[in-house]
Amino acid sequence: MAMTAGLLPIPATTALAEPENDGSVEPLVVERVTPDAVDADSTLRISGVVTNTTGDGVEDVTVRMRYSRHPFGDREDLDGFASGDGWQPGASGPDEDVAGSLEPDVGEEFSLSVPVEDSD
Repeated sequence: MAMTAGLLPIPATTALAEPENDGSVEPLVVERVTPDAVDADSTLRISGVVTNTTGDGVEDVTVRMRYSRHPFGDREDLDGFASGDGWQPGASGPDEDVAGSLEPDVGEEFSLSVPVEDSD
């Protein structure tokens, strides 16, 4: 199965106001996806940072990459899948135990990889 990952340019728009910095941190930031294009011999790698945005420590922090051959038709389908309320296609992929415990406002880096040939 061939998979492609990439970013598309967005047409220029008028400048937007600077967002207000409320000090909040995103709970999961994907910093890098490689390669830009895959072939049968490629390994898909995703790396970033997961941060505890709660007021309490959390235990057994794990990041999972899940993929499926089923395309989502629209954002509503994707939201339903993410919440667990919608249709759940078979999905598989690697896991990484990031931290045994993660204190509030602390982040840990993660890196997940899977050979493209194994992603059928």
